Amino acid sequence: MAAQDGISCEVIDLQTIYPYDFDTIAQSVNKTGRCIISHEAPVTGGFGAELSARIQEKCFLRLV
Repeated sequence: MAAQDGISCEVIDLQTIYPYDFDTIAQSVNKTGRCIISHEAPVTGGFGAELSARIQEKCFLRLV
């Protein structure tokens, strides 16, 4: 549906959370300048928070 509106997107489905493929995530964030994290977890202290912190640490200057 996004392609019909002229939107290009990448989906990365992490099969495991340890170890996870951060190089693929960083490559996508550096390429697109964006990242959306969706996960089922508690409001605080979830895996998504750890992932977003690492993205912020390594890819901050590429985020739009």
